[in-house]
Amino acid sequence: MKRTKIAILLAGTLSLMSTVSAQTEADSDKWSGSASLGGIVTSGNTDNQSITGSLGISRRSGDNAHNIFGSIYRAESDDVDTADRSELGYSFDRYFDDPLFWFGRLRYDTDEFSNIDARTSVVAGMGSTFFHNDTHTLTGRGGVGFGTTEFVDGSEDDDGTVVFAGFEYQAKLGDALSFYSSLTTELSINTLTIWDSSLRYSVSERFSVSLGYLRRDNGDTEGALGETVDTITSLNLIYGI
Repeated sequence: MKRTKIAILLAGTLSLMSTVSAQTEADSDKWSGSASLGGIVTSGNTDNQSITGSLGISRRSGDNAHNIFGSIYRAESDDVDTADRSELGYSFDRYFDDPLFWFGRLRYDTDEFSNIDARTSVVAGMGSTFFHNDTHTLTGRGGVGFGTTEFVDGSEDDDGTVVFAGFEYQAKLGDALSFYSSLTTELSINTLTIWDSSLRYSVSERFSVSLGYLRRDNGDTEGALGETVDTITSLNLIYGI
């Protein structure tokens, strides 16, 4: 039953994407954004390996904006897995009185060590770009929707209302230096809060390096194999799309 609901949500979102894309194909702008990859390997008394990656691309054409985002994180210590997490999402923004816009957002993630086998949420609401200039940009959004969570340990699935809030901030600190930060929270029985920040230095037109900090709080998830709050500090190579 739960997988059927997820399939319906995915199908509806893909249908929306196809319809909007067809409407704006003639005057659509190119996709832009970045993909990043980072990793750490240590050896000695213990052997540790970890890899982190993220994707964020967007396109705005007229009053419509598409955003695709995703991330992965894998880690092991002495050949024993200690983290296994992935995320993929899509949001559509429709500006009706710039800087105000309506939005729809679909997100899916899995986090084995937090006992999350599959978690899906779909929300809709309103947002605004509070300010935008050559140096600073701040955007916020809030909405409500539905979410479902399936657990690794076989516990009863969790369905319910989701209240969403998110903020995105960008600052240009110099010709080659910039700062990015986002904070999102999905309030429900199984609350998820993510704070993701990075300081980026452009090496060339396409490539950058970044120092990133991620804090991910799964709340009081029962049956978690480890801590439900993860913090990751990473050095990443970023490719501009």
